[in-house]
Amino acid sequence: MRSTARGRRVVATVALVLGVLALTACTGTDADRQRSAQAWLDRTADAVADPDGWDSGGGQLLRSGDGSEGGFISESTPAGDYDVVAVCRDAGAVRVTVRVFPEGRDGEGGVLAGKADLRCGRTARIPVTVPAGSGVWVRARTSDRSEYALWYSTIATPGWTPTAPAAR
Repeated sequence: MRSTARGRRVVATVALVLGVLALTACTGTDADRQRSAQAWLDRTADAVADPDGWDSGGGQLLRSGDGSEGGFISESTPAGDYDVVAVCRDAGAVRVTVRVFPEGRDGEGGVLAGKADLRCGRTARIPVTVPAGSGVWVRARTSDRSEYALWYSTIATPGWTPTAPAAR
């Protein structure tokens, strides 16, 4: 009988310790992942944003319907040819679409200017032509529902290359 009671105490103690460790690990892991995500965004913004380009944006892909998405609008991009350069992390694959729309329409009435299926860890380059008096809407969408899926994109001068690869 003693060994059974002692065995229960050992099991209860082990369960308690594992439970505390699990809670601590989850909290630490979440905070670590948030710090890692912010560090990636900071490094990526430094590496991917073309200093001679027009606009940049990105961040967390937020859950929406059956997937996750994000985007940014540049309302008055000067007319010309550009490369939209995009990268992502922790989402597997992301579809990046670029639409141009009449200035002042906040993305409404736009036409598809380009798109790419981006594998996270790689860089996509989407050539686009922006007509006079247009804005640009860059949208990233994935079926991956990870709450840590990130992306970043810039409207760059044609042929511009990021200074360093955005590490995963």
